[in-house]
Amino acid sequence: MTTVSEQELRRRREGVVRYGHRDKEHNTEFIIDYVFMTTHWSMRVVGRPQTSYPMSAHTIHLLGGNYICVAQGREPKLFKDAVKMAFVWMRGFSVFTKTGRFLEFTGSVYVPDEIL
Repeated sequence: MTTVSEQELRRRREGVVRYGHRDKEHNTEFIIDYVFMTTHWSMRVVGRPQTSYPMSAHTIHLLGGNYICVAQGREPKLFKDAVKMAFVWMRGFSVFTKTGRFLEFTGSVYVPDEIL
């Protein structure tokens, strides 16, 4: 069994944690609600840049209700993993707003310690 931190438990009790994020490289801003769903975190996009490119759930990886798409069985159990997934999605969407193509990102992302 995984031991979770007091901070993780507090966030789970709160149920929803809202953060504003800025992708400095692409000059884009996002607002993400991190929602604890009994066993895992879901990430709901409540603010994002506008784009003139046509969007569908498939092209921008957002499900109904503006939840970031995560493969079944890969849902983040810890808040820090949810934030990392959201940062990867934000990077992909930032590129989409400029090119019309969602960046399929592999690698790591920098997440500021004050968020985790």
